[in-house]
Amino acid sequence: MKFISFKYLQRINNFLIASESIENVIFMIRRRRSRLEVYLEVLRVIGKGESKPTRIMYKTNLSWMPLQEILEFLVSQNLIREVESNNRKEYFIMEKGKRVLSYFEEIRKILPQEITEAYY
Repeated sequence: MKFISFKYLQRINNFLIASESIENVIFMIRRRRSRLEVYLEVLRVIGKGESKPTRIMYKTNLSWMPLQEILEFLVSQNLIREVESNNRKEYFIMEKGKRVLSYFEEIRKILPQEITEAYY
């Protein structure tokens, strides 16, 4: 019989809390996300109102450096905007970012579920 460590169970629990659903956890265990999936997930989390970088990092299951690169790219494409106050950065989705999410949501509705199950 194989035992699972308490620390491992804590990591799974934290991931469940951050990912909001067991389906997201099962999917993440099953396969790696594509770069597009990761960028869209960051955009989706910001679009749902999460503005602080640490919270975005937890909700998207990313480490700090990759998240910083993604945020920088999304800002450079005017999909999100960065607001700095009191030496703290916050991120907010722009209209262009909302259109991108809407576009990919429409594609998801058209394509078969097996192809698009990773996006949402």
